[in-house]
Amino acid sequence: MKKTPRSTAAPPPTRVEAISAHRQEDFTPCGSVSTPHLPRRLAAMEIRLTRRPGQAGTMKYVKRCAERLVCVRYRYDPENGCRHKTVELIVETVPWESRARRSRRRDEETVAVRIGYQESDLRERVKRLGAIWRPQQKLWELRWLDAKRLGIADRARPLDPTVRSSSRHLPAYRTIYQ
Repeated sequence: MKKTPRSTAAPPPTRVEAISAHRQEDFTPCGSVSTPHLPRRLAAMEIRLTRRPGQAGTMKYVKRCAERLVCVRYRYDPENGCRHKTVELIVETVPWESRARRSRRRDEETVAVRIGYQESDLRERVKRLGAIWRPQQKLWELRWLDAKRLGIADRARPLDPTVRSSSRHLPAYRTIYQ
């Protein structure tokens, strides 16, 4: 029986070594010096294009990832002058029961709203609803429900409860618009 000589070549890398070596390659932008902070840099890069599964530029990933593929994004790195293609995948699916979300504000909560001088119709409607004018802050205080009904909820700001006044005509809150 013949003995076969043993190979003196290095053993194949373990799975952990292979993964870490692969990750190191992934962190090398456009073949330049390795940077371990690529994920932070990815956030600063401009996303110019997002493709959904089935659109042009995603077919290779649809074949590889099938139902797990969410989207493919093209990120542009002006610092290094290169484009990165990123893939978003579903990695876990677990049961979840939806429940009704509570509103961030209660309808009776008081909010501050700025209304421009030229918006006289809106100002009159706010007065009829019982809003309070705060001249120093140049804003109106009214209920959140009323702000939503008037279509000015996007202007609403929370009141600062740390500064209070006993008189209705004195400013009750610090300036909230900066």
